Amino acid sequence: MTEVTPLITLSRTDIVRYAGAGGDFNPVHHDDPYARELGFSSVFAMGMFTAGLAAAKLVDEHLDAGPGSPAAGYLIDFSARFASPSVPGDALVLEAYDNSADHREFRVLAGEDVRLSGTFKVGAPYSALAGDEPAAAPHDPRLKAIADTVLSDVVLPVERGKIIEFARSVGATDPSYFDVDFARSRGFADLPMPPTFSQVVAHWNGGDAAALPRELGLDLARVVHGTQTYKYGRTPTAGETLTGRRQVIDVKTKTSRSGGEMTFVTVQTTFTDEHGTTVLVEQMSMIEQPAPQA
Repeated sequence: MTEVTPLITLSRTDIVRYAGAGGDFNPVHHDDPYARELGFSSVFAMGMFTAGLAAAKLVDEHLDAGPGSPAAGYLIDFSARFASPSVPGDALVLEAYDNSADHREFRVLAGEDVRLSGTFKVGAPYSALAGDEPAAAPHDPRLKAIADTVLSDVVLPVERGKIIEFARSVGATDPSYFDVDFARSRGFADLPMPPTFSQVVAHWNGGDAAALPRELGLDLARVVHGTQTYKYGRTPTAGETLTGRRQVIDVKTKTSRSGGEMTFVTVQTTFTDEHGTTVLVEQMSMIEQPAPQA
């Protein structure tokens, strides 16, 4: 069975609101002339905005949000694979498939065009959460240099005001994100952190969406966001401060259909709480597309 749910008819205001909530002010997301100078037809949304819309709707559609509902029944696993950017005027629709699998599949579409696809799981948090171990170091000197890059830790203060702002920007309606008493009636200590919230930590730590690719020595003009995944040991709440340990866990190359070389880099951020307990593991893959042929 396929569940079809309208998400949003995307406007420039929606894109800018999300950029403000996440601290990302790349002009390609709000300045049409700038976007056109770079070869785009118009401004477009961050892929994570589309992912955030989907995650928020999955929470709203697939959870019992009434008072007394167990906090354990939450979105604990979410993975998105990006296909094409969402643009102003898109009437985005969420399709979720009841395939009786442990992880259910979903897609976000604009008409017949797929913007992203992925899987999700709702249930009790993972009791023993740990990140993946790095893959064996590649022999290629350039790839080995990427794999050996030491990335700094990041700090994510989980604040009520930012939770509310972020939840509104992705269209969340679960009262737990806005009402402390309601959140506590569901078993949370305070307002819960919305799914995909941690992705914005790089912006709040004084960086930008381009900082990490530059740090890894990738050609920013050829880098696209491939996938993003989240696994939760529990849902962090307002008042906590999380520390994220970032690590390159995989670097590899593939040959594109045109015969050029694509580089795939996966960075894992393992977030721990004040007690050193892992509460969230986030993975992001970047794809450096082939260099233009002379």
